[in-house]
Amino acid sequence: MHTIGQPFRSVIVLVRFGDRSCPMRPCYVCHQRGIGNESVVYLRTYRLALCGRHLKEWIERRTREAIAEFGLIEPDDRMLVAVSGGKDSLALWWILSEIGYEADGLFIDLGIPGFSERSRALCQRMAERLGRELFVVAVDEFAGETIADVAGRTRKVCALCGKYKRRAMNEFARMHGYTSIATGHHLLDEAGSLLYNLVNWSTKFLKGFGPKKQRTDELPAKIKPFVKVLPQAIKALCEHYGIEYQKERCPYSKGAKTPLYEDFLTKLDELSPGLIHRFYFQGLKLIGGELNLRDGEDEG
Repeated sequence: MHTIGQPFRSVIVLVRFGDRSCPMRPCYVCHQRGIGNESVVYLRTYRLALCGRHLKEWIERRTREAIAEFGLIEPDDRMLVAVSGGKDSLALWWILSEIGYEADGLFIDLGIPGFSERSRALCQRMAERLGRELFVVAVDEFAGETIADVAGRTRKVCALCGKYKRRAMNEFARMHGYTSIATGHHLLDEAGSLLYNLVNWSTKFLKGFGPKKQRTDELPAKIKPFVKVLPQAIKALCEHYGIEYQKERCPYSKGAKTPLYEDFLTKLDELSPGLIHRFYFQGLKLIGGELNLRDGEDEG
């Protein structure tokens, strides 16, 4: 019998709800119980249509599974959620609160005129909704320049932005006694990064690959509780439950390469539902096992 949330391993569709292109499908769980609620999202990877209530339950369950399976959160952790104003990080902060984890938010102000101010305001709204603290750190306090400054002198904006954000998060967590930082990276993010780094055979990335980087004496743990959740599920959750998020793309993200690999995987997944899930989690097993690439962890 098929378990909800696991990819089908057969070409047989157990339950078919009309035309595959039709977005209006009954919720799979409600349908099984004889209730006619319509879905708010169809997750093609899992051939699963869900209403708002069961979508939230599905995401909560997947998040709990990831936390338990990969040991993401320790009993003594003081946790920060790195929030950008985007749907993934804000939804993660909310879901962690809903399943009983207390976490404050950390917003890194990148100094991008207009964009950073709007993103910060959205993070503040979520902090008020949760009754939690939102800390704001300007990236130039740690890097000596804003991302707008970076864009004025180099084309490698995304690489330097990531480096500066990691430095700011690490330093803030260390100074304020936080032991772990949760980020909103989801399954497609991680699968896309894996494919990109495999194509480029980046052993540095592969050695540290996975949903958790362990805490050290100097650095907080880095965790990805949404590693089993798809972006379309997160978007539908935000829209159904009124989570306002930044819909604009960063004005400096045009040259980012990872989205190309994510688009490629998405197209393959349309032809072979479950491919994204299989690619990432089988890769996780191989890299940690047969390929024996984990001789050590990278810092940052």
